[in-house]
Amino acid sequence: MKELYETCARLLAAGEDLVMATIVGRSGSAPRTAGTRMLIRRDGSFVGTIGGGLLEARVLQEAGEVFRSGRPSLREFHLTGDDAAGMDMICGGRLEVFVDYLSAGVPENVQIYRTIAGLLPSGQRALLVTRLPDRDGCRD
Repeated sequence: MKELYETCARLLAAGEDLVMATIVGRSGSAPRTAGTRMLIRRDGSFVGTIGGGLLEARVLQEAGEVFRSGRPSLREFHLTGDDAAGMDMICGGRLEVFVDYLSAGVPENVQIYRTIAGLLPSGQRALLVTRLPDRDGCRD
C-alpha cells in the first residue's frame, strides 16, 4: 500500500491525472476486502490490485470512462455463476468498486497523498475517508 500512495503523490505532483479504484462493498466470497485500492494511469498501467483477472480488466475499462468524463463511478461486480467462471475465480460474491478521478490540478490531492505516503514508512497509520456521492451523482 505504501508504494501505491508514494506513486500517487509523485505522479499527481508531476501533473498527471489518475484514477483510484477502491473496493467499498463486499458480500459473499470475494478476492479482496473493502478498502483495497488500485491506482490507474491514463495509459492503463496500474499499481496495486483489487483481485486480478477479468474483474480487474473491467475496472480498467471503467477507469477509461472515468478519465474521459472526469466523473467518478460506483460499479457493482457479481462474482457468481457465469461471471465468476468468466473471471477465472473460484470465489463467488459481489464487489462494489468506487472509481474516482484524481485531478493533478487540485492541490489538495497532492497534499493528501503526500501526507499519507510520509506517514507509512514510520509505521504510522492513516485513514483516508472518501464521501461517496449518491448513486445519482455517479455514472453507474
